[in-house]
Amino acid sequence: QGIACHDSDLDLCLVVDEQRNRTMTKQRILDSIGWVGHICSATAGLPRKELKIIKTSRVPIVKHSGARFPFDISFAFPGVVNSAWLRQYVHQDKAVVQPLVLCLTRWSRAVGINNNPDGFLSSYTMMLLCIFYLVRVGVLTPLAPTTANLPPIPEYPDSEYWEDTELCATRLGQLAVGFFGFFAVDFPSQLSVVSLRCPGELTKADKGWNMFPLAVEDPLEPHLNTCRNVSVERWDAIRTRFAAAAAGAPAALRAVWEAEEARPR
Repeated sequence: QGIACHDSDLDLCLVVDEQRNRTMTKQRILDSIGWVGHICSATAGLPRKELKIIKTSRVPIVKHSGARFPFDISFAFPGVVNSAWLRQYVHQDKAVVQPLVLCLTRWSRAVGINNNPDGFLSSYTMMLLCIFYLVRVGVLTPLAPTTANLPPIPEYPDSEYWEDTELCATRLGQLAVGFFGFFAVDFPSQLSVVSLRCPGELTKADKGWNMFPLAVEDPLEPHLNTCRNVSVERWDAIRTRFAAAAAGAPAALRAVWEAEEARPR
C-alpha cells in the first residue's frame, strides 16, 4: 500500500487458481508450503537457518529472516486483494495516510505495543485503526468493502510519497493527537467494533464479540477480529500508551520519523 517501513519484510503470495477460487484445501496448502520451503532452500540457495516453515498459524507461511531481504511466502490470496482495497484509502490522501500510518506503526513498535504474538496489536491493526479514525473525522471517504472493481490479480505501481512540508507536518501532528485521544478516551471499546464496513455503526453484540476487550473487524474477512488475542490487561496497557502519547504526539512522532529517515536503506 506504499506504507512499508524500511525494515518491513516483504509479503509474497503464490497465486494458483484453486486458492483464488477458494477451493484449495488446508492440507493442500500445508503440503504446498512445505514444498515451497524446500525449493527456497535447495534451489534458491537460501540458508536453512534463515528459513522457517510455519504450519500452525492461521495462514501457513515460509518465513525468511535473512538480514538482506526478509520475506514471508503464503498462498493467502485474500491478502493480495485486501492490500489492493486498502491502497485505495491511501491514495485518497497520501499526504496524510502514508506518513501517519508509518509514524504510528513505528511508534507502536518503539513503545512495545506492536507485537501480535504477545497479545498486543499488529501493524495491520494499526493501519485499520488509523484509517477508521480518519474516516470518522472526515479526512477519508468510506469505501464499500468489495472486490468487484478490482482486477483478478491487482497490480501495484511504484508508490509516490508525499511532499514533506511544514503544513503537512502541522496537519499530521494535529491528526496524531486526535488519533491517540480518540482511542484512549472517546472510542467506546466496551460496546463498539472498529469496522471499515460500517464505521461507527457496528456493535460487539451485532458480531457476537462481547468476549473481546478490543474488536477490530477485518474488512474483507469480517468473521475475523484482528485483536482476538488482545487481553483486558493488554488493552489497558495499549490505552495507557495512547493516553500518554496524546499530550506529546507531534514531538514524539517527529522523533520517530527522524529515526526512520536516518535508518540505512
